[in-house]
Amino acid sequence: MKQNKVHVLKSLNLVRSNSNNTSELLLIEAIGISYGVKLGVPKLVPVSSNGNDSVFELDFVLSGEVSAISKDAEYSIKVVYKLDELPSNIAAVKVNAVQNADIIIISDYRILKNNLDLV
Repeated sequence: MKQNKVHVLKSLNLVRSNSNNTSELLLIEAIGISYGVKLGVPKLVPVSSNGNDSVFELDFVLSGEVSAISKDAEYSIKVVYKLDELPSNIAAVKVNAVQNADIIIISDYRILKNNLDLV
């Protein structure tokens, strides 16, 4: 299936839940813009790494081709990861687009205590 990277990353946000009842969850929210491309399904696809990276790097892509559009399109995506299933050495999350990227250091993200209503 064809995947095209989103052209511009407009915003990136991380939210972590801190509940005593379940695993800690990490919500990654991204908004991006694509210029005059075919509509697709937004995805955050992990970039291959050697396992020693402290940055969890993702490409913001559009998967599939539904129909042609002539205007710019804005895409929003929210993805939830269980923190205990990610490598323990991760110190930041980075999301890539064609023209830019953004990175958030993990110590900078918000903590929601006992709130699992992330999506």
